[in-house]
Amino acid sequence: MVLIPASFVGYHVFQEDLERYRIHEHLPKNDRRLVYDIGSKIGVNLWLVRVEVEDESLPSVLYLCCFAVHDPAPWDANALSAVPIPPNFPRITEVIPVEEVNNNPKLYKLFEPYTTIVTPPSANRIVGACTMFASLTVTYISLSLA
Repeated sequence: MVLIPASFVGYHVFQEDLERYRIHEHLPKNDRRLVYDIGSKIGVNLWLVRVEVEDESLPSVLYLCCFAVHDPAPWDANALSAVPIPPNFPRITEVIPVEEVNNNPKLYKLFEPYTTIVTPPSANRIVGACTMFASLTVTYISLSLA
């Protein structure tokens, strides 16, 4: 397992909703295919970020992201706030439920220490200054900037 820090921007989604979507769309149990399918519906390249929690009895926390970058140094609030959000990215809520606060989808801008990033099948793309690979495990410190 490769442990690499990363920062990302995305919506918190739930495993149960991803599974319902996968079944409804007749997709194989393949996170890369799932990410590609959802992204193609809204016209945005997506990454699925799985944040591992310290208590292994608890499930991972999942985010569908429009931006994910591996970097050993945490990004500050200004840097993450400056990340451009693709205009179609908020349409993700038309495809799959996301966490809401006061009936509004909550967009997270985070640096996390323990994650896996899943990219769509077409990935090995450059995002910011870092290459995103098919599946990398990453380690981070939780720091909510949204």
